[in-house]
Amino acid sequence: MSSVPETIKAPVAQDASRTSRPDIVETVADVIADVRRNGDAAVRRWSQKFDGWNPEFFRLGPDQIASVVSSVPETVLDDLRFVQQQVRGFA
Repeated sequence: MSSVPETIKAPVAQDASRTSRPDIVETVADVIADVRRNGDAAVRRWSQKFDGWNPEFFRLGPDQIASVVSSVPETVLDDLRFVQQQVRGFA
């Protein structure tokens, strides 16, 4: 039995353009502009709006990072390390 990788994200159809969803493009532009103007306050607003997440601090401490990383499957971590290496090599 062969192992078939799980698809995480389906490719966009070749005929779809980046502006095929003007509402999304406009929202992303609004978020970026707001964060540039208002910094952390804007991040907090958008986080609350999109995710319902409003923690006291957005920066994770070393223990929180270690906890999250330890919950990620090793194969995913290997994939992330590979991608990092590829991006760094390209950049």
